[in-house]
Amino acid sequence: MEYVKISGDNVVIEIPIKALVDEFNNDRYNKWQGIKVKQRNEFAQGVAQILDDIFFDLSIYGVESVSEFNDVLLLIFATILDNKDDYKCVKFPKVMKPIDDYPIKGLE
Repeated sequence: MEYVKISGDNVVIEIPIKALVDEFNNDRYNKWQGIKVKQRNEFAQGVAQILDDIFFDLSIYGVESVSEFNDVLLLIFATILDNKDDYKCVKFPKVMKPIDDYPIKGLE
């Protein structure tokens, strides 16, 4: 296990910042909108805070169980997009494209 370790009573997940930034930048919606991380460490701090919030109280973000962790990164990214003024570490276009124009269905 390269990124997941057991430490005492905890499962510790390490996410390389580069992998996190690459995943965010290459997300189809973010790429389509021209959204990119511009400050890696601040971005990672924001993601870490959201993860901490989710695991402290899963219901804050509508997550019912840790088994839904597959959706956690998408949830984090959506949280960042919904609160873009709080994430100066991400470069957003001056004008966002309308969601109805997004070529992949299912995000509406």
